[in-house]
Amino acid sequence: MLRIIKNNKLIVLPYLVILLIGIAIAFSFDKATIHLTINKFHNHFFDFFFKYLTYLGNGYFAVLVVCVLLFIKFRHALIIGYTALISGLAVQILKQIIFSDSLRPLKFFEGTYKLYLINGVNVHSLYSFPSGHTATAFSVFMCLAIIYGRKYTKVLMLFLAVLVGYSRIYLSQHFLNDVLIGSAIGTFFALLFCNIMEKQENTWLDKSIMHYANYRHILIILFAAALYIPFLGNVNLFDWDEINFAEAAREMITTNDYLTVKINYLPFWEKPPLFIWMQAASMNIFGINEFAARLPNALCGIITLLILFNIGKKTFDEKFGFIWALAFGGAVLPFLYFKSGIIDSCFNLFIFIGVYCFFVFSENIKENKKHISQLLLSAIFIGLAILTKGPAALVIFIIAVVIYLFATKQKNIISLKHLLLFLFIVVIIGGLWFLIQICSGKYYLIVDFLKYQLRLFNTKDSGHGGFLLYHFIVLLFGVFPSSVIALKGFGIKNNDNIFQNNFKKLMMILFIVVLVIFSVVKTKIIHYSSLCYFPLSFLAAYTICKFLKGEIKWNKWMSIILIVIALIIGILEMSLQFIIKFKNEIINSGFIKDKFAVECLKADVSWSGYEFIPGLILIIGTITSLIILKKNKLFGVVLIYLTSIAFTAITMFMIIPKVDKYIQGTAIDFYKSKQNCNCYVETVGFKSYAHLFYAKKEKPQNKNASDMQWLISGNIDKPVFFVCKINDADNFQKEYPQIKLLNKRNGYAFFMREVK
Repeated sequence: MLRIIKNNKLIVLPYLVILLIGIAIAFSFDKATIHLTINKFHNHFFDFFFKYLTYLGNGYFAVLVVCVLLFIKFRHALIIGYTALISGLAVQILKQIIFSDSLRPLKFFEGTYKLYLINGVNVHSLYSFPSGHTATAFSVFMCLAIIYGRKYTKVLMLFLAVLVGYSRIYLSQHFLNDVLIGSAIGTFFALLFCNIMEKQENTWLDKSIMHYANYRHILIILFAAALYIPFLGNVNLFDWDEINFAEAAREMITTNDYLTVKINYLPFWEKPPLFIWMQAASMNIFGINEFAARLPNALCGIITLLILFNIGKKTFDEKFGFIWALAFGGAVLPFLYFKSGIIDSCFNLFIFIGVYCFFVFSENIKENKKHISQLLLSAIFIGLAILTKGPAALVIFIIAVVIYLFATKQKNIISLKHLLLFLFIVVIIGGLWFLIQICSGKYYLIVDFLKYQLRLFNTKDSGHGGFLLYHFIVLLFGVFPSSVIALKGFGIKNNDNIFQNNFKKLMMILFIVVLVIFSVVKTKIIHYSSLCYFPLSFLAAYTICKFLKGEIKWNKWMSIILIVIALIIGILEMSLQFIIKFKNEIINSGFIKDKFAVECLKADVSWSGYEFIPGLILIIGTITSLIILKKNKLFGVVLIYLTSIAFTAITMFMIIPKVDKYIQGTAIDFYKSKQNCNCYVETVGFKSYAHLFYAKKEKPQNKNASDMQWLISGNIDKPVFFVCKINDADNFQKEYPQIKLLNKRNGYAFFMREVK
């Protein structure tokens, strides 16, 4: 490190002078005096200037810089990535655990001195020491100065970092000592990682994405982006899961607490925070809305197809990679999930990459190649999966890998040293957040989280049960057409090389393990088996490639099952339009027994008369594809998937928004009407997160705000609006006659309790 310091004395020495002057001032005067002195000097130009300059210390700016550098040189991207990440972790540990009681200026001077604050700046109150923005700014700009800086550029980088640090004091976000220590943390890790990465001799580090990218990758990116990004905000988020995660992200932003997952501003122990962090990042950029909540999954979809193409290309050939990406992206449910805001797409991708990297590691060990990096990557991604959804990731990984190693007679392939290294990294990455919660005194969250995981296994949680073959049926119909084509792949006797043969075995084992686990688990939800999409699409691609090469035949039973499933799905969707057309007759017949469903069906939703088109496309397209398949194999296969894509895309555009209006639209419109209204909004008799997200509930000041009995009969301080399903409306009104019924509409009843 001394050499790095010596070569960059033009910025290190001036920084040390600035740091020492700052320390001298901090020791000469108390922090309150220093801050109040600075707070007196303001003008309109600097108010505007520092209000926006401070964003250069935001973590998203560091991510942006890393993304740009990936196109220039991997080494430089990793230097800044590692520096920003580790300095950020160090800052958060100091903030949240060691100095968790440190107050920011706004809270510190509360009731004693009125600070000058700038309009439009969200001034925080807690977790003052040290300054995270300052640490990030010094991490990024000091690295840039060391990597690229000529004489004047180095000085400019240091000047920008210092300005960001000063902006934190100017905006009353931090005290001087917070900024000084933040700058020291950022500078130290910048020098450390520049020194470490400079010594690395891997040739790939001096390459960039542009070295590996070609028109094929660009085509896949454009294809996936065209599928997954358009119309993300076209429809409301759906209760529960979509709104659940989005609401947790919204509350992270409103409370500025990114370490604790909260729902209704109370700790929420059902999920770890990684996916919610992604959503919060997206919302900070694009606003708190449906598009931002779903964008992380859309980006995950693009990355997934790129990864499948590259793995398919390395394992077999380029054509296989393309077909695997098509088989995954063109199936119904994978397409649907990448346009949703649920957690499983990222969770599954992390597990799949972890399994694949371990597979490559085991194959390299057999050939006496020491590629420890693959084991490290496997551990990192399994750790990320745990941080996304919990320890189920490690359970699935261990069972699948152990069975694979025994099936291929490689049970002694991994040494104790490798095993301990793997577990250490998994624990560090996957367990760090859990450890921080424990150190913060929130160990009860971890206990509740583990109890919840066991409850999902042992009980039909929240009524989500199903029969034994539930997930088999879900996969057969939901992963159409890949699921049907994959059936052939299970029985193909191959003449592949050992690497290809072992990879196929691994995919089959992964599929069986996931299917068996979630068939045994008593809580059955449609997306629980979604990790199966990877092996199913692989087996579909494997079958298709063998068919295109003439090594196997296309069986008649495959065509029959494809047509039957297309007919079932297509006719069911086409029938929706006729159900709506004759809904009054259906309602009057008494066929539907559930009162809520009957009232929802009465909603006034406009249908164009062309909603039968997606189902018709699926039926005609599937039959046409199978006819063409006999003469032109490749075109026939591609047309099957294009048909599935067209069906899913048009369904999401034409049908899903109408379904939303029937089942939850009325309630969500009511919640939206209460935004910026000084009131409470609660649901009665049914579980929902929609009222929190769409009413934009603020953190309550009254400690009784979460007490339902107080809201119903206590001494309330502002109006309360209650929403219940029509089934429970009469009983609720009879039990609490003092609460006024506003109206009943489309399956919901709306009540109001006024302040006396």
